Amino acid sequence: MKTSNWKVWLLCAALLQALAAAPCAAHSGSVSWKKWTFDWRVANSAGIALRSLRYNGILVMHEGSLPVIRVKYDGCTPPCGPYRDMITWDKLVEISNCGGVKVCTREFSALGKQWLEIGVYARIGKYHLYQGWYLSEDGVINPFLFSKGLHHDFNHIHHAYWRFDFDLNGLASDRIFESNDGQAMTEYTVERNALKETATNRAWYVVDNDKTFGNAVWISPRMPNDGASNSFSTKDAAGRLYHDSEHEPWPFPVFDHLGYDNSESIQKTDVVFWYVSHLFHDHADSGSQWHVTGPILSLWNYPP
Repeated sequence: MKTSNWKVWLLCAALLQALAAAPCAAHSGSVSWKKWTFDWRVANSAGIALRSLRYNGILVMHEGSLPVIRVKYDGCTPPCGPYRDMITWDKLVEISNCGGVKVCTREFSALGKQWLEIGVYARIGKYHLYQGWYLSEDGVINPFLFSKGLHHDFNHIHHAYWRFDFDLNGLASDRIFESNDGQAMTEYTVERNALKETATNRAWYVVDNDKTFGNAVWISPRMPNDGASNSFSTKDAAGRLYHDSEHEPWPFPVFDHLGYDNSESIQKTDVVFWYVSHLFHDHADSGSQWHVTGPILSLWNYPP
């Protein structure tokens, strides 16, 4: 799915409108909305995670989460970071325009369709972070991170690491493909790291075993505010084999990026797809402007 820039900004504007939702006070819960059902939880230092996400009764993800946001300032040496931010329950604040709750859900209209939002608002130092999931009635998943605030008066980048543990159709036998210009499909047969490529509209395709007919999800960059990797955050995407021991709070030191790369096979097995957004923040706005990033996940070959 490709979304024009004006539609991206229209959607972002809609998401930043005042929230009006039913309250949720626990650290976990369940939601059923139109064709979507899922559990949510705030745990494991990974923000608000969606678990057992199903569309029209068919499993899409075992869990999607945001384990870390790595922040690097430009031209400012320590003590100006870098930072390794993780959204935990104790960092959440009550959302005043959502009934004073810490987990906000609401339904709204944008781009001619209905959406469900579930999100949390965290304060980490001087940063304001709103992490949300936006599900459309027709099978689009938008994981968003909104950020504003400055620790230091320098430009910086928030590198957001999204973890998607797909279990398409409930089977641990998925495959990852890389797509260029929507056609040149290259399978990732072993654990692998990848970069975005705007010239070829690179995207990724995770499918239930069969490349052509299985239930699938497209993962696409959200241009123009998706950013690019650099020497501090060297990856844009990665395929990994699922291990219980690797489903944990972010274990890597502040200067280290994503690990878990053991060259293991990821063909027709339980795969984890990592996606990294690189959110640039210009210090000229004095930290008062919200910035937003996150990939686009589009279901394919799921029953309408």
